[in-house]
Amino acid sequence: MPNSKYLIVGGGMTADAAIHGIRESDRGGSIALIGAETQPPYNRPPLSKGLWKGKPLESIWRKNDEPGVTLHLGRRAKLLEAPDKRVTDDQGHVHTFERLLLATGSTPRRLSFGAEQVIYFRTLGDYERLRALAETGRRFAVIGGGFIGSEVAAALAMNGKQVVLAFTIEFFIIAIGLTGWYFFSSSIQALLYPLALALVELARVPLAIAVRTQKSWNIQFAALIGVCAAVVVTSSTLYQIGELTFSPRRAAVYEKSAALDEAKREKQVYLDQKGQVQAGFEQIDKDWQTINSSYDAQVSKLNNQSAFSRNCTTTATPSTATDGTPRTTSRTSCARDPAFVALEKEVAATKAKRDEAFKARSEWQIALAKYDTTPFDRAVSRAEADYSKATQESPLHSYAAMLFGKDQRDITEGQAAR
Repeated sequence: MPNSKYLIVGGGMTADAAIHGIRESDRGGSIALIGAETQPPYNRPPLSKGLWKGKPLESIWRKNDEPGVTLHLGRRAKLLEAPDKRVTDDQGHVHTFERLLLATGSTPRRLSFGAEQVIYFRTLGDYERLRALAETGRRFAVIGGGFIGSEVAAALAMNGKQVVLAFTIEFFIIAIGLTGWYFFSSSIQALLYPLALALVELARVPLAIAVRTQKSWNIQFAALIGVCAAVVVTSSTLYQIGELTFSPRRAAVYEKSAALDEAKREKQVYLDQKGQVQAGFEQIDKDWQTINSSYDAQVSKLNNQSAFSRNCTTTATPSTATDGTPRTTSRTSCARDPAFVALEKEVAATKAKRDEAFKARSEWQIALAKYDTTPFDRAVSRAEADYSKATQESPLHSYAAMLFGKDQRDITEGQAAR
């Protein structure tokens, strides 16, 4: 059971780049690679261009001399058991790992016809088979007008073969462009201009092949001018498609951003008002506590002070009892202390102030309790959710987030417009 620290499933250029990247950070960890092709990793762009121009086959091989790397070629991974960290290939071998990288790339969709007569151009084996067929065949059909399709068509044409190139992306671009012109034009005659542009667009790939295959420099130059014109038309049409595709999403983001800013502004205004009431309540509460402390101190002083002064007088009054016996009745009287009387008045005045301050404090407290930020918090949360959803649905914000290494919600209008 082969065991490795790093296991890479896939034998293409990405897998090879991953091997070099791992070695930059881990010089000693064992690396294993499972690849469906029997060849080690190689550069694929020359398959459709460089090799057809005479470059040797040895020029495509990538540098694969990193130590501690085991290549399991001609195998396909059939079963991944992630919890157990195991991969089983189509030969029944089980590979265990500590870390796994899936770098399998993609496979073309198969047509329902053609069988072995159709080459799905992707690998070195496909190139070798096409090159062998080009030695005897005369007519070839290339499906797809992208970079690979155009280069393969040009390569076959340079070798004197009759090539038919079938592609759909131009028709898609033309359809989008004509649709836009139809909805925004004022008359049918206005569509003549975009129809002319469509013809230029359709001529792009054949003109590009003519630039590479024609021997006459006059024809090559004329074809090159046509290619440049077609590129301008394609760029203009793609820009229109981008405007129709991206601008509404981007506008939705800025609309939700403005709504979020407005919700935050309204909440801040409300919080400022609450802050003013809070400050007023805290001040009146402080005043009330000061008066209340003063009142308590005055009451304590009043309780500890006698109400009467020590300056008292005694009056003796003679009288006769009921049985006729003479007697004397004494009566003592004391005057109220002036300082005590003044303190009583001061306590009464302070109590009145305390009651008034308590009433004002209660009113401020009731006013403060009326300020509930819950509706504003909910409004801001809804606006944030809407804004987040809008940014996630905006392709421009996704691309800009990857480009600038930011969260999509932090992308500015200028960054998204780039």
